[in-house]
Amino acid sequence: MSRPNMNMTAITPQHKPAHGSSPILSPTSAETPIHYSFNVPFASDLAGPNVEDILYATAGAVERWTHPADAPDDVPIYELPVHAQNVTNLRKLCKDLTNGPLPIEAHVKSSEPKRVKGQVTNVCLSGSPELVHKSRETILNDTPLALVRPRATVV
Repeated sequence: MSRPNMNMTAITPQHKPAHGSSPILSPTSAETPIHYSFNVPFASDLAGPNVEDILYATAGAVERWTHPADAPDDVPIYELPVHAQNVTNLRKLCKDLTNGPLPIEAHVKSSEPKRVKGQVTNVCLSGSPELVHKSRETILNDTPLALVRPRATVV
């Protein structure tokens, strides 16, 4: 459902030297805006417990982890209030970054792919490389993420 987040190092195209001189790099600057998109791996496939099995819960926990009584039976797990609140919090964080004093734009896109069960949430950042890197770090540190085991690569 999610792919691992790649390192944010930018790859600058290099041109081969014509007469043995040093390579010429494309003009880049710390101020040149970049656009970066990454997947936020929420644990939105984590279902809540059976209400009958709960012995003790903090205030509001049952309501956050269960669908309302009048909800239809086919409501997806990612629509549990706890998961919906995580996406809402991410949207607010991105809106605050965009409306803040620094020149950065942050947008959230959630979708339900046809070939993947569940919800996929992406964040798109635009700004200077340093601000994009710091904003990504802030977003990932302030967001509850799914802990996933990396898949083994077969060579």
